[in-house]
Amino acid sequence: MNLAEMPDALVNNILATEFVGRCGGREGVEDLGWLGASHFALPSFTAEVTEGLKSRASVAGKIAQFKELSSLEDSHLEIDLNKHGEFATVVCDMLLPTELVGMSCSEWVQLAVMIEIVRSVVGPQWTPVSLNFRTTFKPANDARTAFPNTQFKFGQPKTSMTINSDFLDCCNLGGAFDSSHQTSPVSHCQIKTIKQLIRPYLLAAPPPIEVMAEMAAKRPRSFQRWLLSKGTSYRELVNEVRIEMAAELLANEDLNLIQVAMHLGYENQSNFGRSFKKMTGISPAMYRRGLKKNKALRDLKRT
Repeated sequence: MNLAEMPDALVNNILATEFVGRCGGREGVEDLGWLGASHFALPSFTAEVTEGLKSRASVAGKIAQFKELSSLEDSHLEIDLNKHGEFATVVCDMLLPTELVGMSCSEWVQLAVMIEIVRSVVGPQWTPVSLNFRTTFKPANDARTAFPNTQFKFGQPKTSMTINSDFLDCCNLGGAFDSSHQTSPVSHCQIKTIKQLIRPYLLAAPPPIEVMAEMAAKRPRSFQRWLLSKGTSYRELVNEVRIEMAAELLANEDLNLIQVAMHLGYENQSNFGRSFKKMTGISPAMYRRGLKKNKALRDLKRT
């Protein structure tokens, strides 16, 4: 079997991990796992995982969603979240033998995933309290530089990271519902323009697809097919715009929730609350509290 001709083929975790570890040893790379982890970014996820994560606003919500999604693809991966007072432990343990060659590479990858999930809400400069490895190895100097205030622990029971539990309630939807990031630059601009055109209509009601199709100089069916080819649909675009506008309005503390609902064209606050929770997993009030906590923690870090 030629794996180069089967990029989507399933590969045994143990064999893959051992292969990566032996390659690193052969090339003289002491901490190959960090090299891979340092280049990891959320767009590396599959479309299904990306869509699932962006539907949750809080750190805790995204971790729970990732746990659910990852269980469908990898039975060897254990994801868990345990709060204990001021701190919380995020377990991201690949259930493989600790003595396996290349196991530290696997651990770095799992930790990089969880770090990026938290950073997608809190910000790119966030670092955990500690990184906890099952294996014992010498991490790259660049790794310690990237996490100057993080404690590195080895020989731990599970691969995990320790974070301040306050971060679990932090929320952020900024850019989370931008489906155009998966398209070409030209398509990105086109979809962004359509979303801008949808915005004014939402003060009353979502515009019929025929209206937007005409603005795009397309027939409705052709317009819908074009959107599908870009990885989205008209209904998804409308929902994205609504949630983006909701996130912007909820950040304005001068507006109460009823006013936010009215601005978005909802008949009442209850309808808005149900719709927002369906899209994000939390209520508008919880999201607003999460925004405040996120801001407070950032301000505290600056002082």
